[in-house]
Amino acid sequence: MRCEHCGFTSPFVTKHCGGCGKALSQIRRCSCGFRNPSEFSFCGDCGKRLKQAPRSKSGKPVTSDTRHASSIIQKLDCYYRSQGIHPEEFRCKFRASCSAGCKRRFTEARASLVGQNYAGLVIVSLDPGKGFPRIEDRTFDQVQAREFNSDPKKWRIHWRETHALVEALLGRPSRGAFAHVNAAKCTQNKPGNKQADPHLFENCRGYLKKELAILEPRVIVTQGVKAHTAFEPIANATPIDKFRSITADGAFWIRAYHPGARKSYWDQKRNCWEAWAEWIKGGAAAL
Repeated sequence: MRCEHCGFTSPFVTKHCGGCGKALSQIRRCSCGFRNPSEFSFCGDCGKRLKQAPRSKSGKPVTSDTRHASSIIQKLDCYYRSQGIHPEEFRCKFRASCSAGCKRRFTEARASLVGQNYAGLVIVSLDPGKGFPRIEDRTFDQVQAREFNSDPKKWRIHWRETHALVEALLGRPSRGAFAHVNAAKCTQNKPGNKQADPHLFENCRGYLKKELAILEPRVIVTQGVKAHTAFEPIANATPIDKFRSITADGAFWIRAYHPGARKSYWDQKRNCWEAWAEWIKGGAAAL
């Protein structure tokens, strides 16, 4: 969202400008579900006339406070730029080795997702699977906006089940409630969204520690063996059982199967999710 005061482009979900700190125009939701800036009189998706945004007794629009998520996004944005893994300033030293043999299919790094109501649950997944060729589609702005406006009926199984797990663990709607990072930042775009080659995960392993330090999670869910392996050296964790541990920072760590694991995933969902939710309930006040 572009600031009308200084011109700085801030993440779509934020309430205050990352450049000058002034309040941004608020979002008006159309009956079709599309989110529009408040200055729009007609929906940018379906064209319908928009209703006036609800206002409080003071006359100011009623909105949720997203400054915490916005602050995290700005820190991640700076970190990605400093490491050369930002979509707009990609200069990763591992690009040649990671793209070897798939240069036509290779897509550079995509920004992470930080929900507008994020307060401590992070999903660490494998590689993005399918990348977006255009740089502007991989920025923080677009990643947040795409999640904000996406239709759950069109989610692929991995994303649908990720939301289902978050909802089961938190006991509340999952939309906007979590952050999502990939253990491998770039995409080889293999047929059928198959997992990237092992060296991509090895090359990206060093970035995860700082990402999690910025996100300060209270619950970490790793999806799949490569995600477990990337997080394990950072966690310095005390195991409780096969799937649960407590990290050195006191966070709950859950090792979940990736939905692509099929039978193992569905057995785990049926047998473990409810117990996991009970396990982290004692820390619910922090979420």
